[in-house]
Amino acid sequence: CVPSAEYREGEFYVAHSDNLLANANMRSNYRLYTCILYCNDEWDASKDGGALRIYPNTEHLTDPAEAVKSRLEYEDINPSNGKLLIFDSRLVHSVEKVKTAPKKRLALTLWMMRPEDSGVVVDVWDEEKGQVDWYRLF
Repeated sequence: CVPSAEYREGEFYVAHSDNLLANANMRSNYRLYTCILYCNDEWDASKDGGALRIYPNTEHLTDPAEAVKSRLEYEDINPSNGKLLIFDSRLVHSVEKVKTAPKKRLALTLWMMRPEDSGVVVDVWDEEKGQVDWYRLF
C-alpha cells in the first residue's frame, strides 16, 4: 500500500518529522528515507502554493515546531509532475498552503525502512559529539 495525499485550496501540513527523535535517546520508528512522487500537472509553487518546505540539519530536534519558531534555514521544493523527492526521514518538513482552486496537490509517499534483521536499531543523539549514533538493542 502506497499512501496518497491530496491538498485542496487552503490546506497544508504542519512542520513534522517522519521519524522524530522521540526522546533524548531514541527514534520513533524504523523509517530511514521518505520518498515522495508528485502527480501535479503544470504546478508552480510561486502561484499555486503547496511547496514542500524542508529544513536541512534538523534531525536532532525533538520538537518539529522549533524549526519554524527558530526560523531555521529551509528550502522550498516545487511539487511538479513526475518529480521524485527522496530525503532523510528524520528531517523536519511541511507542506505549504495550497493557494489555487480548483487545482489539487497530489502526491504518493512511501518510506524505506531501516533493516531490523538482528535486533532493534535506534538513533541516539550524542550531545558531546553533536551527532546521531546508531546502536543495536538486543
